[in-house]
Amino acid sequence: MSGANSIIKFLSTLNKSEQEKVYNYLEKELILGSMTTEIQDEIKENRFSLGRVCPYCKKDRVLRNGKYNNKQRYICKDCHKTLTDFTYSPYYNSKKDFTAWLSYIKCMIAGYSIRKCAEIVEISYATQTI
Repeated sequence: MSGANSIIKFLSTLNKSEQEKVYNYLEKELILGSMTTEIQDEIKENRFSLGRVCPYCKKDRVLRNGKYNNKQRYICKDCHKTLTDFTYSPYYNSKKDFTAWLSYIKCMIAGYSIRKCAEIVEISYATQTI
Protein backbone atom coordinates (compact mmCIF):
# COMPACT_ATOMS: atom_id res chain seq x y z
CA MET A 1 0.00 0.00 0.00
CA SER A 2 1.41 3.42 -0.90
CA GLY A 3 2.03 6.14 1.67
CA ALA A 4 -0.81 8.30 0.35
CA ASN A 5 -3.31 5.43 0.56
CA SER A 6 -2.32 4.64 4.14
CA ILE A 7 -2.69 8.31 5.08
CA ILE A 8 -6.13 8.45 3.46
CA LYS A 9 -7.16 5.30 5.30
CA PHE A 10 -5.90 6.78 8.58
CA LEU A 11 -7.77 10.05 7.95
CA SER A 12 -11.03 8.17 7.54
CA THR A 13 -10.64 6.83 11.10
CA LEU A 14 -10.44 10.36 12.58
CA ASN A 15 -13.49 12.13 13.92
CA LYS A 16 -14.85 15.24 12.18
CA SER A 17 -13.01 17.70 14.44
CA GLU A 18 -9.65 15.99 13.92
CA GLN A 19 -10.22 15.81 10.15
CA GLU A 20 -10.96 19.53 10.12
CA LYS A 21 -7.68 20.24 11.94
CA VAL A 22 -5.76 18.20 9.36
CA TYR A 23 -7.59 19.98 6.54
CA ASN A 24 -6.80 23.43 7.98
CA TYR A 25 -3.15 22.49 8.40
CA LEU A 26 -2.83 21.21 4.82
CA GLU A 27 -4.63 24.25 3.46
CA LYS A 28 -2.32 26.60 5.34
CA GLU A 29 0.81 24.76 4.20
CA LEU A 30 -0.10 23.98 0.60
CA ILE A 31 -2.58 26.56 -0.63
CA LEU A 32 -2.02 29.68 1.45
CA GLY A 33 1.76 29.27 1.35
CA SER A 34 1.85 29.56 -2.44
CA MET A 35 -0.73 32.35 -2.49
CA THR A 36 1.28 34.39 0.01
CA THR A 37 4.16 35.10 -2.34
CA GLU A 38 1.82 35.85 -5.24
CA ILE A 39 -0.23 38.34 -3.23
CA GLN A 40 2.84 39.98 -1.69
CA ASP A 41 4.39 40.40 -5.15
CA GLU A 42 1.17 41.96 -6.41
CA ILE A 43 1.07 44.39 -3.47
CA LYS A 44 4.67 45.39 -4.17
CA GLU A 45 3.91 45.88 -7.85
CA ASN A 46 0.83 48.00 -7.12
CA ARG A 47 2.59 50.13 -4.49
CA PHE A 48 4.67 51.91 -7.11
CA SER A 49 2.58 51.28 -10.23
CA LEU A 50 2.51 55.03 -10.96
CA GLY A 51 6.14 55.52 -9.96
CA ARG A 52 7.75 55.81 -6.56
CA VAL A 53 5.59 58.25 -4.64
CA CYS A 54 5.83 58.89 -0.88
CA PRO A 55 2.52 58.00 0.83
CA TYR A 56 3.16 60.72 3.44
CA CYS A 57 4.02 63.83 1.41
CA LYS A 58 3.01 62.59 -2.09
CA LYS A 59 6.36 63.64 -3.60
CA ASP A 60 8.20 61.45 -6.09
CA ARG A 61 11.68 61.56 -4.56
CA VAL A 62 11.70 58.06 -3.04
CA LEU A 63 14.88 55.98 -2.98
CA ARG A 64 15.72 52.48 -1.82
CA ASN A 65 17.10 52.42 1.70
CA GLY A 66 18.24 48.86 2.47
CA LYS A 67 16.24 45.91 3.74
CA TYR A 68 14.84 45.03 7.14
CA ASN A 69 13.35 41.58 7.88
CA ASN A 70 13.61 40.77 4.16
CA LYS A 71 11.41 43.76 3.28
CA GLN A 72 12.69 46.50 1.01
CA ARG A 73 12.87 49.86 2.81
CA TYR A 74 12.53 53.21 1.06
CA ILE A 75 13.22 56.77 2.16
CA CYS A 76 11.62 59.98 0.94
CA LYS A 77 14.21 62.65 0.18
CA ASP A 78 11.67 65.43 0.89
CA CYS A 79 10.03 64.47 4.19
CA HIS A 80 12.80 62.02 5.28
CA LYS A 81 10.29 59.35 6.34
CA THR A 82 10.93 55.70 5.64
CA LEU A 83 8.41 53.26 4.21
CA THR A 84 8.02 49.75 2.84
CA ASP A 85 5.93 48.19 0.11
CA PHE A 86 3.29 47.53 2.78
CA THR A 87 3.04 51.03 4.30
CA TYR A 88 -0.61 51.93 4.95
CA SER A 89 -1.76 48.38 4.32
CA PRO A 90 -3.56 46.29 6.98
CA TYR A 91 -0.46 44.12 7.17
CA TYR A 92 1.91 47.06 7.82
CA ASN A 93 1.98 47.12 11.65
CA SER A 94 0.98 43.52 12.18
CA LYS A 95 3.08 41.13 14.20
CA LYS A 96 1.53 38.15 12.40
CA ASP A 97 2.88 36.79 9.15
CA PHE A 98 1.04 37.18 5.87
CA THR A 99 -0.13 33.56 5.87
CA ALA A 100 -2.03 34.19 9.12
CA TRP A 101 -3.75 37.17 7.50
CA LEU A 102 -4.81 35.11 4.49
CA SER A 103 -6.07 32.30 6.68
CA TYR A 104 -8.06 34.73 8.83
CA ILE A 105 -9.58 36.41 5.77
CA LYS A 106 -10.53 33.00 4.36
CA CYS A 107 -12.27 32.10 7.63
CA MET A 108 -14.18 35.38 7.73
CA ILE A 109 -15.34 34.96 4.12
CA ALA A 110 -16.46 31.43 4.94
CA GLY A 111 -18.68 32.94 7.64
CA TYR A 112 -17.05 31.36 10.68
CA SER A 113 -17.55 32.96 14.07
CA ILE A 114 -14.75 35.07 15.50
CA ARG A 115 -13.95 32.36 18.03
CA LYS A 116 -13.76 29.73 15.30
CA CYS A 117 -11.50 31.98 13.20
CA ALA A 118 -9.17 32.45 16.17
CA GLU A 119 -9.04 28.69 16.72
CA ILE A 120 -8.25 27.93 13.08
CA VAL A 121 -5.59 30.65 12.72
CA GLU A 122 -4.21 29.70 16.14
CA ILE A 123 -4.37 33.16 17.67
CA SER A 124 -5.86 34.27 20.96
CA TYR A 125 -9.52 35.21 20.85
CA ALA A 126 -8.81 38.29 22.98
CA THR A 127 -6.10 39.60 20.64
CA GLN A 128 -7.75 39.09 17.28
CA THR A 129 -6.72 42.42 15.88
CA ILE A 130 -4.11 40.56 13.87
